[in-house]
Amino acid sequence: MAGKEWLAEYADSIRNNLSEIIGILQEKEDLKERVQELEKRCHYLNNELFSERTIKNEFQQGIEKQGKRIKELEMALEQIKEKEA
Repeated sequence: MAGKEWLAEYADSIRNNLSEIIGILQEKEDLKERVQELEKRCHYLNNELFSERTIKNEFQQGIEKQGKRIKELEMALEQIKEKEA
């Protein structure tokens, strides 16, 4: 009988260990899925940031072109004033 009790306890121990291992594997899988979600989110945010930087650069270039154009017009106006004087 002692052998059967020991065998039953050993089987319970194995079941408990397997349950623990399954739980750990499930947690690992859950973490893996979460990491994949975070990687997708990071990729999306990087794309958004790149888009914003592109828009900002284009806007800045537009401002610079307008600034140059204003200076050209101011110089032309000065030349016209000098010719009239």
